[in-house]
Order: sequence, then C-alpha cells, then structure tokens
Amino acid sequence: AATNQSSVSTDYCSCLKITDQSEQKIGCTIFCERLEDHPKIFQTGDIVRMHRVKVKLYNNSLTLVNTSGFSVVTFHGTVGGAVEPRTSSKTFHFDEDDRRTVEELRSWAASQTLLPSVSAAVPLSAVQPSTYFDLTCQLLAKATVDTTCTLLRVWDGTRCPHPLLKVIVDPNVTEGASSFSKQKESLIANVLVYDNHVEFARQLKVRVQRILTAHYGVKLGP
Repeated sequence: AATNQSSVSTDYCSCLKITDQSEQKIGCTIFCERLEDHPKIFQTGDIVRMHRVKVKLYNNSLTLVNTSGFSVVTFHGTVGGAVEPRTSSKTFHFDEDDRRTVEELRSWAASQTLLPSVSAAVPLSAVQPSTYFDLTCQLLAKATVDTTCTLLRVWDGTRCPHPLLKVIVDPNVTEGASSFSKQKESLIANVLVYDNHVEFARQLKVRVQRILTAHYGVKLGP
C-alpha cells in the first residue's frame, strides 16, 4: 500500500507498507524533493526494490527511511506480466537473479491473501455511482481550477450512462481544446484532481497521454 503527500518541508513524502516471503510487514517513509524520485507505484501489489534505506524506531515500531543516495525501482506485481523496471535513476543494475526475484515475489504474492484483489479497468459505459474503479482513457484537455485542484477532461470512446459533474473553467487557462462537438462532448468525463495529486496531473500531456486513474469515483451532478 502507498500514499504520497507534501510534507511540511519542500520535500514530498511517500508512505509505504511492504512485506515479502517472511510475511513480516514494515512501514517505509520516503522523503524526496523531486516527485519523480519517489517509487512509481501504480497499485497495491507492485514490487519495489530500494537502495540506501535504514531502519529507525518510530512509535515503538520499526520503520524504513531513505538516506543519502537513495534510489528505487518498481515492477508490476502481476504474474506473467512484463518485467519492466520503473525508475528515474539513469544507472541501475538488474540481472537474471533480480528478474528471478521479481518472479518469485509475484508467485508468492499471488498465493497469499495479504493483498486485496485488483479490479480490471472498466470503460466509462460500465461505471456505477458511488463505486471506485480503474479507468484507462485519453486526456483531451486540462485546466487549473485553483492551487489545489486541476480539471482533466478525458474519454475512452464510450458513453457513461449516468449524469456526470459539469465543470466550467476559463478557456484561457485550458490546455487543449476548450470546446468539442456536441456528440464528442457527450462522451467526455470531467475528473477533478486534488491536493498532492495536482503536481502529477500537471505533468500529463494532452491528447498523447493515456492515463490509468486508480480508485476513481463517480460524481453525479446536474
């Protein structure tokens, strides 16, 4: 499990809870100034390899924290998936022993009940109110609503059967098209991104970016 938030300093803070075949769970707190230096974790069950962490005692529990020279590589945790490292590090070592370790962790995790099942991405046409889901879509436009909120306008070619939230923003602050045909507009969903996720949303590129928004909730509106 993982969360990411801004700390009281200029650093971003990621909080992880990790485990392995020992079945011992331990927390991990990572402070990095650059968001891209944090673990690129897409979902619970991803595999993470960290360099330069140390053990500290916090609230009578052991926790891992990053130190100078910290780097991290993550992998998708699904059995049979491609073993593709995700990292901002320009140089890292990864050989057949590392690949075997990733596969072993995948197989072990699949046999456990430690991890919640991860639902497959659903199209807009299949979403239901008051539920959470994964959505794979194309970013058509984005706009800054205020300092804590960014609007993403997305579509996947299907029509949501429920009324979605309408958001009006100044066309002058919109990146991408500010209006679409009536037919296309009926297929577009507005996604509001808040707080510590805003920085990531600002990095998305309009029209060429396919994004996976995990645990996205439907907001009904007039």
